[in-house]
Amino acid sequence: MDKMDIDRSADSSGDTTDSELPSHPGDALRHAVVFTESANSRPAVSSDRTDLPKYALHFILEGHKAGVTNVKFSADGQWIATSSADKTIKIWHADNGEYETTIGGHGRGINDIVWSPDSKVLASASDDKTVRIWDVMSGRILRTLRGHTNYAYSVDFNPKGNLVASGSFDESIKIWDVKKGICLRTLPAHSDPVSAVHFSRDGTMIVSCSHDGQIRLWDTATGQCLKTLIEDNNSPVSCVRFSPNGKYLLSGALDSAVRLWDYLKGRCVKTYQGHKNEKFICVSTFSTTRGVWVVSGSEDGRIFFWDVQTKDVVQILDGHKDVVLAVDAHPTKNLLASAGVDGVVKIWIER
Repeated sequence: MDKMDIDRSADSSGDTTDSELPSHPGDALRHAVVFTESANSRPAVSSDRTDLPKYALHFILEGHKAGVTNVKFSADGQWIATSSADKTIKIWHADNGEYETTIGGHGRGINDIVWSPDSKVLASASDDKTVRIWDVMSGRILRTLRGHTNYAYSVDFNPKGNLVASGSFDESIKIWDVKKGICLRTLPAHSDPVSAVHFSRDGTMIVSCSHDGQIRLWDTATGQCLKTLIEDNNSPVSCVRFSPNGKYLLSGALDSAVRLWDYLKGRCVKTYQGHKNEKFICVSTFSTTRGVWVVSGSEDGRIFFWDVQTKDVVQILDGHKDVVLAVDAHPTKNLLASAGVDGVVKIWIER
């Protein structure tokens, strides 16, 4: 197969995680950032290559009272947002980890968050069945989107920022007008809970995945299902996203495999293995600021980096004391964020 080009101006939006998590044992009122000069990180391949990732722990964010379900860098790279089973969103400065504010209002744990393209607004999906739109700096609720009949599990902004897509345990996808706060379309998307939704870089398509083992592509304007991709072993699919250039899909499934799909041809072209993912939704993503890596959390508390082309595990970070639910790459800098059941957020930097 020809060398794949997945890079080009990534739209960094979200996937999903589980909100039924144990409480964080730390001080509920503390918002701490701890800087460190080293970390338990190691290369995973013996190689003379000089381009392998060399991430080490940069700082730690603490303050959530329960497991952290997602972590996202803002599109402008200035902020970090974290969501938790403690029903809150916290905002931090991306450059030094300084705590900025806490946003609250959901009645139950938050499963997913996503920044708007202008980095001024957040959308969140919660077990309280609502999707909420927030003004980040004021913490004010701009819209509460109601209509799902079970947990709202995933959420994403389109590139223009005027639409939000949400996926739910009610097996549907809803497309919302952000300004009007109304549902424009409901898609009877899957036969099991929808675990992730993601817009294409031009906003014309939405990709979704489900515990039913299927990945589906949808026409945003018409709601038509354009294509269905099925895992060979029909494992529940826990996350999916478009590649930065929009030509491929990256999915994670509960068979401890991350897959790269050529969706136009309808086939899986790469499979990345080595991590453990059998129960939780562990988000996988791309890192493209230096080299092109596939990155995923693991249920053994580690973070795995794979070479997108060779499928080699090129670095493993021994980062957390429990399941790593979420990872996200900074849009322009060599920074990676990870979060999980231990209630801690870690920011990694390439030395």
